[in-house]
Amino acid sequence: MKPRGAVRLAAVAVCIEIAFSGAVLAAHIRPGLWITATKMGAPGVPGHGIVMLGCITPAEAASNGPPPPQADAHCVYSNVKHIGNVFSGDEVCHDRYLEGKGHFVVNYTSDKGYTGETTVNGNVISGYMAGWLAPDCRLLGPKKP
Repeated sequence: MKPRGAVRLAAVAVCIEIAFSGAVLAAHIRPGLWITATKMGAPGVPGHGIVMLGCITPAEAASNGPPPPQADAHCVYSNVKHIGNVFSGDEVCHDRYLEGKGHFVVNYTSDKGYTGETTVNGNVISGYMAGWLAPDCRLLGPKKP
């Protein structure tokens, strides 16, 4: 895999995992404003960091368990498990930037935080952690339909 392709692979996989893990963990975390910090990279490529803000609604936080995994246009999820405070699964992705098999594990430490790691083709390409910031999401502005 070329270094540039590896970075794109990492970036796409991280965005998928953050969105997916945040929704899954909503059943066990507080509603409100969350911050997620991610470090991604690939063998032979320097790591890059991303920090994102997101909102878990009260309805999402009160849900009765994780939603079923949803395949996007490029990735299919399987072996998705939610046992205790651990959420994990496998993925297979195919497109010009993201080609490979991966595995993710998310551990939520309390209702105010979680950590996780994603591997693709046997290499750790991202680690992430998230923390609760506030009970409402006004900082993000109005929610778009």
